[in-house]
Amino acid sequence: MLSNIAGACAPIAAEAAEALAETVWPTRCAICDTPGYVLCDSCRAALTYVDWWRACPRCGAPFGRVQCCECNEVMLAAQGRTQPAFDGMAAAVSFEEGAARIVRA
Repeated sequence: MLSNIAGACAPIAAEAAEALAETVWPTRCAICDTPGYVLCDSCRAALTYVDWWRACPRCGAPFGRVQCCECNEVMLAAQGRTQPAFDGMAAAVSFEEGAARIVRA
């Protein structure tokens, strides 16, 4: 009887251990779920990287170095602010679907 219970619990315990290990040490791509790395080479290459020389130094918007459309006076006034709620920000990639999946993972 006890061996039957142990035999039935073994696959469940193995799956639970695998789920825990995947949570602590991910082995699948966060974007396409391909086994191997946390971020596979093709998904890494497909991310839209932000050029630091073109990005806004205040809010990190991808094309705001000269005239930012995210943190300018008009947009801030619409939110009832005179300046952003932070000193500065930088972004490595544009927040598109691939980057959103990385954040959710």
